[in-house]
Amino acid sequence: MSSEDSMEIIVAGLPRTGTVSLKAALEQLGFGPCHHLLEPPFQITRLRRSAAAVQTTDPHQRAKAFRELYSGYKVALDLPGTACVDELVHIYPQAKVILTKRRDASQWLDSVQGLEIDITAFWFRAVCFWVPGVISSSDMTRAWHKSYRTRLGLQQIPSLQMYEAHSEFIRKVVPRESLLEFEPSMGWEPLCKFLGKEIPKTQFPRKNDRAYLRGGLRAAVVAGVLTWLAVALFLRLLFISPLSHKIRSGLY
Repeated sequence: MSSEDSMEIIVAGLPRTGTVSLKAALEQLGFGPCHHLLEPPFQITRLRRSAAAVQTTDPHQRAKAFRELYSGYKVALDLPGTACVDELVHIYPQAKVILTKRRDASQWLDSVQGLEIDITAFWFRAVCFWVPGVISSSDMTRAWHKSYRTRLGLQQIPSLQMYEAHSEFIRKVVPRESLLEFEPSMGWEPLCKFLGKEIPKTQFPRKNDRAYLRGGLRAAVVAGVLTWLAVALFLRLLFISPLSHKIRSGLY
């Protein structure tokens, strides 16, 4: 494996566990580039590739898809890697793993439900069908949820059980010496000790992406509704107006 393709850190925490704050912290410590689908925005091609990787069932093709997706990156955060940590630690055995966590499972669930919109829902997919990246994001999340129902025996996603089951799963697939369980409120010390870095004199980054995500989801819904209205108007002009003109002209 070339140095270009050697992943150094796999952030195994679920979405909404402080992964954006940790990304900023890792970059400050000199780790990067970091793969996080929230930054920069509108990574349509990368969203499609991420969804395809999670949806792939053949183990060899799946590993190939992840190697290509993460080529050139030193840190993997959030989806799609969170959905396949066991495979990533097999592909990158030298990587250190950080399990980002919230204070408790209920805090995490409140944060997830605070986004208000379920991107796997049929109505959201239908309304936002024309919005770039929406279907890929939904497909990736659906595939992740399906695998977790199968692997971990979960009935409801998201749920308190999902949070606990995910943490237990990570502890099983990652060697103890390679794993750090980390809450952003812990600050620099445990992170720097784990990574062998000096503690910065600045405050640990505090970034909350919920408002950004919620705003993005709402914007997608608005854009989807407007697009469907435009499609309906176009069809009306294309089919109904000529017919009305012919009726007025006495052709019918």
